[in-house]
Amino acid sequence: MSKIKKKQVLSPLLVLKGHTQSVNTITTDSTRCYSGSNDKTIRIWSLETGYCNSQLIGHEGSITSIRQYDGILYSCDSAGILKSWKTSNDELKLTFRGHTQRITTFFVDKHFGLFSASSDTSIISWDTNDGTIKQKFEGHDDYISQVHLEPKSETLYSTSFDKTLVSWDLITGQIEHKFVGHKDWILTMKYDKESNLIYTGSQDKTVRIWDPRTRECVQILNGHKYAIGRLEIYKKFLYTGSWDSTIGVFNLAKPKKNPLFLTGHRGKVRSLRIFEDLLYSGSNDGLIRVWSLKNHKCRAILKGHSSTVISIQIPNDQMTISCAEEKRILRWPSSAAIRERSEDNRKIIFQKEKQALEFSRNQDFELGSKFKEKEYVKIIIDDKEFKVKSHWNVLQACRKNKYEIPSLCYHPVLGPVGSCKCCVVEIESNTTGEFKSACACATEVWDDYENEKNDDDDNNYKSKNQSLGIYQELTSLDKLIEKTKKRFKDESNNAISVNISQCIDCTRCLRVCKGLQGLDIFGYKSTNSDKLISSINTRNTFLKDSECIACGQCTLYCPSGALQEIDQTKKFIKILEENKKLIVVALAPSARISMSELFGQEPGELTTGQCVHLLKLLGFHKIFDLQFFADLTIVEEANELVERLTDPKSKFPMFTSCCPSWINLVEKKFPEFIPNISTCRSPQQMFGSVIKNIYSKTVRKKPKDIFCVTIVPCTSKKQELLREEFINPETGVKDIDLSLTVREIGRLINRQKNIFSELTERSFDKPFSVSSSSGSLFSSSGGVMESAIKTAFSIYNNGTFKKTERTINLNTDQKKSKKLKKSKNGRVNGNGNGNGNGNENGNKDKNINHKSNKIINHKTKILNNIKLDESFSKPLRKNINIKETTVQINDKLTIKIAAVSGGKTIQKLLKQIKKGNYKAHFIEVMACPGGCIGGGGQPRSELNIVPIRKKSLYKREKTMKIKTAHDNPVIQTLYKNIFKTPNSKLSRKYLHTSYQKQIIKNNHKKTEKIKNKSKNRNKFLLNKKLTKIPRSKSDLEFTIKNSFLILYGSQTGTAEKAAIKISHYADSQKHKIRLMEMNEFGPPINLQLERLVVFVTSTFWDGNFPENASKFWKKLKSLPPNSLKNLKVAVFGLGSKQYTRFNNSAKRLNQKLIELGAKEVISIGLGDREDKNGYLTELIPWLELLGKVLKKYKFGRFK
Repeated sequence: MSKIKKKQVLSPLLVLKGHTQSVNTITTDSTRCYSGSNDKTIRIWSLETGYCNSQLIGHEGSITSIRQYDGILYSCDSAGILKSWKTSNDELKLTFRGHTQRITTFFVDKHFGLFSASSDTSIISWDTNDGTIKQKFEGHDDYISQVHLEPKSETLYSTSFDKTLVSWDLITGQIEHKFVGHKDWILTMKYDKESNLIYTGSQDKTVRIWDPRTRECVQILNGHKYAIGRLEIYKKFLYTGSWDSTIGVFNLAKPKKNPLFLTGHRGKVRSLRIFEDLLYSGSNDGLIRVWSLKNHKCRAILKGHSSTVISIQIPNDQMTISCAEEKRILRWPSSAAIRERSEDNRKIIFQKEKQALEFSRNQDFELGSKFKEKEYVKIIIDDKEFKVKSHWNVLQACRKNKYEIPSLCYHPVLGPVGSCKCCVVEIESNTTGEFKSACACATEVWDDYENEKNDDDDNNYKSKNQSLGIYQELTSLDKLIEKTKKRFKDESNNAISVNISQCIDCTRCLRVCKGLQGLDIFGYKSTNSDKLISSINTRNTFLKDSECIACGQCTLYCPSGALQEIDQTKKFIKILEENKKLIVVALAPSARISMSELFGQEPGELTTGQCVHLLKLLGFHKIFDLQFFADLTIVEEANELVERLTDPKSKFPMFTSCCPSWINLVEKKFPEFIPNISTCRSPQQMFGSVIKNIYSKTVRKKPKDIFCVTIVPCTSKKQELLREEFINPETGVKDIDLSLTVREIGRLINRQKNIFSELTERSFDKPFSVSSSSGSLFSSSGGVMESAIKTAFSIYNNGTFKKTERTINLNTDQKKSKKLKKSKNGRVNGNGNGNGNGNENGNKDKNINHKSNKIINHKTKILNNIKLDESFSKPLRKNINIKETTVQINDKLTIKIAAVSGGKTIQKLLKQIKKGNYKAHFIEVMACPGGCIGGGGQPRSELNIVPIRKKSLYKREKTMKIKTAHDNPVIQTLYKNIFKTPNSKLSRKYLHTSYQKQIIKNNHKKTEKIKNKSKNRNKFLLNKKLTKIPRSKSDLEFTIKNSFLILYGSQTGTAEKAAIKISHYADSQKHKIRLMEMNEFGPPINLQLERLVVFVTSTFWDGNFPENASKFWKKLKSLPPNSLKNLKVAVFGLGSKQYTRFNNSAKRLNQKLIELGAKEVISIGLGDREDKNGYLTELIPWLELLGKVLKKYKFGRFK
């Protein structure tokens, strides 16, 4: 007799691979599957074989949705563009342009055509014959989530995040009625044709049923704990997929009957699909559960995805297709295999289906192999053939095959620019046989799709080094260094040294500072020489007077030594030789991971014990573990989080405080967030404070006789130790005397010979020698958050504070709330905060088990039987700059947490928080991308080394015995004997700090920023000679009338220099100008307000727009025809004739402006940097023509 299993776990029959980024949407017809991805492509797969037959390229943003209807495939993207394709030959039919932002949803109707909705809050009805707009529906105030057309009543319905359901008149485009009732975003809508009722699911945890005839809400369905994002109707039952991990089953025939909830998922239910008598549900846990609609029991679990399941398609009873937030698409067994309860019979069905699939694939092998071969190309290097991945550049392909080509400006993290010319090679085309010189870093081994004439042929390239070209470039670099020897050296900010005499014009610092960190500290010097970079964009200002946050990312990527950390090794050697002080050092968690790279080894090759021995050999007297002080930081920070959660007056989100560069960023650019930052000191400063104030008494030494040193991955730590808060005002003794980066340790190692072979296992010195794995996680972005949540969970649930009703306020602004009653000792009941001094008299706290030396009594039964679901840490370990998830603290409290790294990402997030568009309880912030593991003081690498270091970190973290900070026995003893309790009077004195706004003495912009109150314009950058700043609307109109605008797009700074030259020329002719980047201008539709605009742009890599112009270009392309018919323009481009797409960006921009109705005042100028005088050869005569035109406009001074 066969065994029967009610819940079967089924594996996928087939995995469809090919996309280079995550898949967002899929759809199917009878024979094919269509998938849209973040890589901007649509792939077409055979359902019979699983092979990708072809791909559709042409979208300008991530594919957000695709649908197939009547032989036509429709697709939309995040750039606001909708396209239609012929499924018969996979050719583009029409492009629909009209939306200005991401298209959220669309549908096609046989009689009424195509409708699309966008996050720009509009709905557009399209003519599917010519792609023109038939009708535009405007009236929503927020993101449109769903649209539905009811043909019988000829009514269009739409739901939005503005909490309304709206019915529209198809003919006039006007609103017929607004259905109001929901208290939060409406996420989904379902129209029931049988009952003619509309069902809407909302973030307010309810489903409302609307009658469009009476225009009233006839019923409200409750029961879910969180938002409802999916709805399906089957017979008389409504199925609701909720973010509370359940599926609700509501009996519509008996609405008063309590609903049934299907449980089993461990994450938000993100997709629902009904096929015959089966319900498929996909969740954040990566599983698809299949439920019987007869008895509402789970029949099978489809296991194969590793992330959120976002779409399930069932074209027939033979297969199920699904996609998740990953690059793969999975095909599952038939519904017959799912319905079969007998395990033996199910295996037989599964094997038959697999054999049939393999037979089909073998029959169609040639088709599959032909397309698959396109993922690779063949190249010939020095008469040897190699197979490499498509879209690699020549430099990557050569280095992968052990052909070293020198380069200076290229780095895999920053991307290619081709400015140094050190990697010049000769490339032979297999079609023409001609050799052509090109930069290996900026030349792909795969031709652009549009230019391929023969899809069946491989693209063969023959590449060889051109030694003469390399020699000439190196010679010019030597001359460049000679030119700059007299430039100044700047060490004013106490962390970073700028020595312009060593600058080689590779532009890495510009790209790192602006591209990765979102700052604008470095820039080109405006001199006669085009080959100089000034130390700062102020041109003559010191680094200390700029917005520099001392993150040191520029020093990490600088190949010449022009930018590096301030070297303090000589100071350490001097102290060592004097031998008058006790030299105490603490080793940071990430430093021990990367220290092995100093010996040419892989990250993590050196054990912690070997690192300790290394520091002993360098002369340190006492070596402590900085991970211990990371544990101490966790306990204090977790305690502060719990206090904020229990205090209704607290500000959210709460930010971590362990990154000094992040603190600099807030104090300089976002001082309004200072109250949100944790008051806990960083582990470095806690170490210094404990050593100088507590440990000094143990060893009977004065604080001034102890020399505290830290080995850290961060340049900003050098600046942090000089803050006034960390210096004794009476004695002038600093908590930390010296902070050395890992690179500085490398210089000390170079003084020793054969030190690597002498290293053995040694232990940290007591008492600060024991640490937990939580402390080690401080190295990586997301690690601080993960560690703090584990401890905060225990503090919240295990008795450190009395339980009380908790009011959670997610707003950044404080709101009025009732005061909690205070007890006699001044402590606020329920949060332990009181006057902020905690157990100020040092008396024993009743909630602390002193007998076991523990802060928290872990033997106490957890309240409400809540256990921490440690799966929350999985999203926090991803290699992305912003990570977020939710954590259930108990059955009444779930908090949202996030981890963000990288200055550019941080600033974007802060701006979203200021606008009220992003809310969370707790956010970890690290200024360096990836966290301390990618810090500015780490060893330099020409690889993308951060993921490799992270892998080593997590491997080491698994081996540690103590898993959480509050389980560290030394931490427990420290609190028992010294601090008594977190947030006590003593801990507030030695372990906490405060912050204040930093005033930048000199504004580092030569131009002035004018903020316009009008919604139509964001800001103007006015030339320094303008005597009047427009503050009112009349002044603004006067500014536009009496000045002309220069917009530039620049990747390496060359186009910016050209734009500055144009502005100087116009200024010499007594014309008033405004100068800014294209992306800073705002909506391109505002160009219609201008009289004359000069555009200057370079061409980046393979015909692309520069990064600071790409957003402007995308929005410009979406403008309707003749929208700029009153605008006068002049375009100048910069490029190199070495590339086939010479000045492609300028040509495309000029053509698009003409299509939009703009008129050229002079012909486009195309500068070639390969000319004898560079782009000036073309720019000078072009400027003379522009000067003649400007005389007609008479742009004069302000009144």
